[in-house]
Amino acid sequence: MFVLSAECQICSSHAIPASTGQPGALHGHNFRIVAFVESAELDSRGFVLPPSGLRAALWEVVEPFDHRHLNDLDPFREGEQSNPPTPGVLARLVFGRLAPRVEDERVALRRVEVWSRADQCVAWERT
Repeated sequence: MFVLSAECQICSSHAIPASTGQPGALHGHNFRIVAFVESAELDSRGFVLPPSGLRAALWEVVEPFDHRHLNDLDPFREGEQSNPPTPGVLARLVFGRLAPRVEDERVALRRVEVWSRADQCVAWERT
C-alpha cells in the first residue's frame, strides 16, 4: 500500500468550554494539519496523486480557519455542544471536507492529524 501525506499550518484562536460549562480562556495555536491518503497502486505517471495535489486540496479545506477565531465559525458557533472547537473536532471536520476532493476509485483518505503542540496531536481516521 502506498501512503502519501501532506501538511499545512494554520494559526487560529479558540476558547474551549470548561467542564463547568463556563467559557474557557481564549488562546491560540499554530495548528499543524497532516492528511494521509493511500492507494494500492500508482497512477500512470508513478504517483499516488499529482505532485502537490494533496497539499493544494488540504489548503483549500483549512484556509477558511487560518487567522480566525474558531468559535465564530460554523460549525463551531456557541451552542453547538457536539462541535466545540477542539483539535479532535477540527480533525473530523477536515477529514469530511477533504475526502470528496481527493478520493476516487484508486485513492482513499486514510487519516487527518491535527497537532496543537509539537508533542501532541489528535487524529480522525477511517476504520
